[in-house]
Amino acid sequence: MRQFIIIFFVFLPICVSAQLIESFDGPNIDSANSWIFEKSFWNIDNGELRFDGSGLTGDFSCYVPITYAKDMEWQIDVNLLFKSSNTNHARIYVYATDGPGSILYYVQVGHNDHNVSLYRQKGSGTPQRIINGRKNLLGTGASSVKIKLTMKNERVWNLYTAVNGNSFRQEGMQFTDNPLQDIRTGGYLNITCRCKASSLKNMIYTFDNVKALHDVTSIPTAPEEKPDEQPDDKPSTDTSAPKLLSMTEEDEYSLLLSFDKKVAAEKSVFLLNDDKAEEVYISTDETVLKPVWVTGRQKATSYTLTYSGITTKGGIAEGKGDKTFVSKLGKDPDDFEKDPDDFTKPSGSFIRINEVMADPNGLIDLPQTEYVELYNTSETSCQLEGWSFIYNDKPVSLASLLLPPGGYVVLYREGRDIKVAPAGKEMPLAKFPAQLANDGKTLRLKSAEGELVDEITYQKAKPGVAWERSEQGLYLSTDSKGGTPGEANSSGKPQEPNNPDEPDNPEPPTDMDGTSVNPFEIVFNELLPNPYVGGSEYIELYNRSDRKLSVYGLSIATRKSDGTLSTHYPLSSVPFYIEPKGYLLLTKDIEGVSSFYLTSSPEVLHQQKLPVLANTVSTLVLFRMEDEEMIDEVTYSSKWHAPSIKNERGVSLERVDPDAVTQDAANWMSAAETSGYGTPGYRNSQYRTSGSDTPTSVDVPVYSDLTGEYTILYHLDEPGYNCRAWIFDTSGRRLAEVTNNSLLGINGELSWNGMGYDGKKIRTGVYILCVEFYNISGITHSYKKVFLVH
Repeated sequence: MRQFIIIFFVFLPICVSAQLIESFDGPNIDSANSWIFEKSFWNIDNGELRFDGSGLTGDFSCYVPITYAKDMEWQIDVNLLFKSSNTNHARIYVYATDGPGSILYYVQVGHNDHNVSLYRQKGSGTPQRIINGRKNLLGTGASSVKIKLTMKNERVWNLYTAVNGNSFRQEGMQFTDNPLQDIRTGGYLNITCRCKASSLKNMIYTFDNVKALHDVTSIPTAPEEKPDEQPDDKPSTDTSAPKLLSMTEEDEYSLLLSFDKKVAAEKSVFLLNDDKAEEVYISTDETVLKPVWVTGRQKATSYTLTYSGITTKGGIAEGKGDKTFVSKLGKDPDDFEKDPDDFTKPSGSFIRINEVMADPNGLIDLPQTEYVELYNTSETSCQLEGWSFIYNDKPVSLASLLLPPGGYVVLYREGRDIKVAPAGKEMPLAKFPAQLANDGKTLRLKSAEGELVDEITYQKAKPGVAWERSEQGLYLSTDSKGGTPGEANSSGKPQEPNNPDEPDNPEPPTDMDGTSVNPFEIVFNELLPNPYVGGSEYIELYNRSDRKLSVYGLSIATRKSDGTLSTHYPLSSVPFYIEPKGYLLLTKDIEGVSSFYLTSSPEVLHQQKLPVLANTVSTLVLFRMEDEEMIDEVTYSSKWHAPSIKNERGVSLERVDPDAVTQDAANWMSAAETSGYGTPGYRNSQYRTSGSDTPTSVDVPVYSDLTGEYTILYHLDEPGYNCRAWIFDTSGRRLAEVTNNSLLGINGELSWNGMGYDGKKIRTGVYILCVEFYNISGITHSYKKVFLVH
């Protein structure tokens, strides 16, 4: 579903004749505008567009064509009758450019922070939050909000919200993009509801008063301008310093400070118990300042606000002072949730010391090397050049490295071995301590400006076990490797040592009896060793037998160079049978899969700890735990990818024939581009059995009134073909490109939006589709199909 949404929004520019104004007053969704939707999910209820996501999992969209202009404004009223989160929220896709460097923008309503924010996504990369809305704007229950989003000169963005009938308030800071390329004449306004909590009820989303305007209207914001204010064009003769009249807690993150005259805030500094405000906003009448902190206050806690650098409008006199108060808002000290996504560190501690391996003696799956891991808890990248790690009061300068949001970097002694998870980064340092104290030590981290960013004191080390950090403090790692360098820390919950010869639960449930798996009944079917940034590795298993099988007694491990097996990862927690010819998708993070790929069968996705998959080459073994009987084994290689795949990140390796030999390199191929480069939990795009002898073919394009697209079905005689396809008129002129050098699956479809190279819809008439399939062996199949454009 995710790929379906992106394809429609990014690659379907369309021309319509007017701005969009939709109030859903008619009985049908498409009564006034050409909305496209799945009727079983969307309906009009009491003058609102309504979607019920109760019991559903996936992304569900309703969209309408709009035209673009240099200046635009979008408006929409959104109501969520549930607690929003990172996985249950609404997105409104508003604007997109064409390839090759396509960029799209969307507003996300709902988050673990319960806010409204603007995101920017380039190509298939990870979306970036460019305007970060206020935390807890939506509350924790039903959430109703009015949204205005403006774009000026095709690059300057502002986001506003209004709740509870109040005036609009600006969210975050204005964002100015680089000049855009490949700007189109139009695209789609796409309303998407994301549902991941299929067990929840009353997952109701409603939308109303949708507008896409070709101008930016005036936006009254609170507080309103006072009628007795001195006009701006008259110079001020007041030389006295601004005085603070009142202070109000707007929410747990911000304060409203009212002054006795107009002020300028460019040089203002606000400290709350030495915590500096991240941003400062000023009211329309320039008498009220709103400093905003990243860290929320705690109830019933005393704070001292210190402010300086607040000048009168003409910069004549400076106002400064302090005020002590007891907070009436914010969380109770004992009420913080355990989810790390709900914590945002203050500006002085957004990079934290996250893991310490002080005594590596006894490590087996990790090199016996001492290390310190840093973690970026913020939502922005940080350049570490000039920073210093301090041990025994001796600073060690860090190397130049841009640490992305949520990124990990492992510091260690130059010249020693280290094994870091694929998503993490390494930083060997010549002056890293030769030995970290086993009996405990204080470690510090300072920024390039010399500010103390973080400080921890670890206790006596346990041989072969790292100290890991959570929001509640340090704990000994419960990971079977002894530590988690370059990846998320272990749960911190005590675990019994794993005996490779026994399953985690020695007494299997009775309904699992009699399902012992024989060799090659379950096989490795798809592997993703090199995920997208923010994504998760996965291993797909396939039951090629004719009976239901449980993986309760099975385990997965990698094989070492000496032939022995590394850490065992039992599959005893998988709560279901694999049906005959069915699939099981294993991953460390289901969200890291479903966010990037279509997951048509989410019920077969299972989250658990797995071995780290090397990007280049590794051997995976599936075996019975009771006797270590091998069920299947594969030594995969990045060289198995199709030659046309230049960047392997995010591209899975698919098994072609599930009944053929696992280790045959010819039986593996890159997942097709037309399938989103991965098919987790369902039939592979390159699936082909040995008995298949259907010749290569392509069908005449078929037009769909629902999508406004032409679909071109094809079949290939073997995997590994790339494709080029164009549209010609009867005079031989090439008018449009359908695809160029796309890696295809065995069976699939191409789509064309009816647009020519000039961005305009091709006129009704007879045209010719020319398709060329070709592979690395030099085999080429060419086809011409005459069809009618509507």
